[in-house]
Amino acid sequence: MTKDVIVTVSGLDIDSQDADSIEVVTTGKYLKKGDHSIVRFEEVVESVGITRNTVKFGDDHAEVSRSGAMEMYLYFYPGKKTSSDYKTPYGNMLVGINTTKYKLTKGEDAINIGIGYELSVNHEFLANCSININIRSAGNQ
Repeated sequence: MTKDVIVTVSGLDIDSQDADSIEVVTTGKYLKKGDHSIVRFEEVVESVGITRNTVKFGDDHAEVSRSGAMEMYLYFYPGKKTSSDYKTPYGNMLVGINTTKYKLTKGEDAINIGIGYELSVNHEFLANCSININIRSAGNQ
């Protein structure tokens, strides 16, 4: 895996009848530290500004942090419920995550992280969701 990468983040609200998927494709930086890896990338959020994202992951978990226009920390540990504050320009929310699936697939020039989770906001169940994070060497398109 090279230091310069292409990051594709796609997500889906599984419960929604008109399930809107989101997808962000951007460049980022990858580094390996001990038994975990880190990828950093920026995202332009329409009408809000730039958000800096960091995904720290290992064989059995992932942690996502966002800072800038929006701030939050999401912890994806299978079988565990976690929560954190989600700070937006429109107010703060308590976000709960119950990770139901975590699959990490590593290749020489690509890494894929598949996560399934139950999402709650302010202690109220919102939806079953999935997120897929694909990281590939920038030279392999």
